[in-house]
Parts: sequence; C-alpha cells; structure tokens
Amino acid sequence: MHGNIIEGDFLEVHNGDIFEVRGLVHPSDGYTAYARYVRSTYGDRVSVDGRTYRKLSTLQEKMSYAQRRTPSYLHFDPRKDRVVQVVPKKDIVHILSPAERLREISECSTVSDLEKDVIDFSAKLSTKTGISFDNMGVIGSPLAGLAHSSSDIDLIIYGYKTGRRFYTKMREILSNEDDELERYSGKGLAEHTQSRWGERSSMPDLERIEGTKVLQGRFRSRDFFIRLVPNKSEVGHTYEDYITKSSGLVYRTCNIVDDYKAIFTPCEYSVACEEDPFLTKIVGYQSRFAECASEGMRVKVFGKLESVISQFSGFHKQIVLGGYSLNSFLPIREMD
Repeated sequence: MHGNIIEGDFLEVHNGDIFEVRGLVHPSDGYTAYARYVRSTYGDRVSVDGRTYRKLSTLQEKMSYAQRRTPSYLHFDPRKDRVVQVVPKKDIVHILSPAERLREISECSTVSDLEKDVIDFSAKLSTKTGISFDNMGVIGSPLAGLAHSSSDIDLIIYGYKTGRRFYTKMREILSNEDDELERYSGKGLAEHTQSRWGERSSMPDLERIEGTKVLQGRFRSRDFFIRLVPNKSEVGHTYEDYITKSSGLVYRTCNIVDDYKAIFTPCEYSVACEEDPFLTKIVGYQSRFAECASEGMRVKVFGKLESVISQFSGFHKQIVLGGYSLNSFLPIREMD
C-alpha cells in the first residue's frame, strides 16, 4: 500500500483531512506531509459526498494547524536537527495518486470545465512533447476532488530523463505563438510574482526571472503549474542515510557548477563557494526556487545552512530554502 509514495501524492487520514506529501525520502514509520485540505464546517470546498473543507495555503497555516489539531505528528528529529511533521502509516486510510487521478478524469464521460481543461492541457502537452500520459499526473485541488471552477491546473511529470526532455520541449513550445498557451507577462506576471514571493517580490529583476520560467503560465483562462519529480526508483538513498545539523540562517555568494536538478522539485543546485569550500549544494523544497539560475551563474542566497554527514559521500554543507518566507535566491547579475 505504501511502497511508492512520493512528492505530490495526497494522503487522507482517519478524520478526513488531506495531507500533501513533500520530499522524496521519508522515515520508516510515516511520510513527511503537510495538511492541505482540512475538514471545516465553514469550508468553501465540498467533496462529492458532501463533506466541507478549507484549504491551508501557507506553511505557517499548516504548522499552526498541526500544533492545534495533530500535535502527535510533530516531533524533533535529532538526525535532521529540526522539528519534522510525519503522518504515521497507521493513520492513512486513502492514498490519492496523481497519475491514477489523471487517468480517471480522462476516462470519465462527464467532467467539469476545469477537468476538461486538465484533460485538454495534458493531451496537448503529451502531443507536443512526446511524453506519455503514463508519466503524467494531476495534483492540487483536482486530485483531492475539491476544486473550484476557477482553480489552477497543476500537473506533475515523473522521471529525471523524462523531466529533462519535457522541459526542453516546453521551452520550444513557449517560444512559438500559441492561442491557448503562454508565459506570464504584463500585469499577470506582476501579480504572479507577488503571489509567489510576497515581501521579496519587489527585489530587482525577480519579476523578469519569473517571466522566463517555462513550468508555469496560462492555458486558456487558467494558470498552470508543472512540477517535475523523479521516480521513486531514481532517488538512490533513504531518509536515514543522512545526518544534518543546522547553523542558522545565512547569506552566501556561490557559483552554480551543475544545474541538472534545478528544474525538479525538490530542486538542487551544485555550487562552489569561495567563502566556504564545504558548501556544495543549494536545495529548494518549494517549486518557486526551481528554474532560478543555471550553470555558470553567480548567485546570492539567503537560507538555512546545514552540515550534512552521509555514509556515501562524507561531509558537505548545503543551504536549504523553503521553510522561511524571506528565503531568497537570485543571480547576482540580476541584482546589479
């Protein structure tokens, strides 16, 4: 039942709350996941069986909810040197798979306007990129069956090689005129940047960087977001293989030396840092940190510095982005 759970899957627990799995590896007794849709008498989302839910959007909302409603899911993990949230396997009553849900929608004879757009968008991408439906899934509110008529289209593409091929094709598609498919621009780009970066959205050229990304944009009248995630078989390590120790929040200037995983979620940039030779990685656990820089660029980053001990690769340091609203990651040339 639990063998292949990975980033993007949803987990329904005993009380009906729906949690979104984050990350690629997890503890042996459960999964790192955060409440996304929670049961609420006053919720504005309604399931097919009439249950009402509300959506938790920010990490602060999710952690506050966990402290009040599911404190047993929170514990300090000495191997990771931080409080982690883990949904126990014993509490899971239903696993919602993005790939299975996309197939279900595509085979249904009666669909909503949103679901039709999901089907048409997926089919268009499959045709234009050559990526099979078998490597795609739908995430977000359509996966939970709790979408609004105005909800976004959120897709997931599985596999490192498939993801790289898809990304190259997607860049070509967005470089050509298409009546239905476009990058963010103008007022829409400004609004998108604000929603993605909040207080950081006014940083010089951040809006332009968002405008160059290809895993987001507009299809017909809807926003779309695409998450590239490796297959479970491609991960190559377990949760217990690494021990990390936190050194707090830091600013660092680094050179990007490898961007192969920079388009995936979680994203990863291999770096060289003159100030700290042991700093070799920047890891982003939110999709907004993907596609921000490429090999050869010099970047300034603000995030949590961690020391990592691995039985495979020894000792290194990394900067982690995603748990703090003021995290930033920008090419220096974009800041001048």
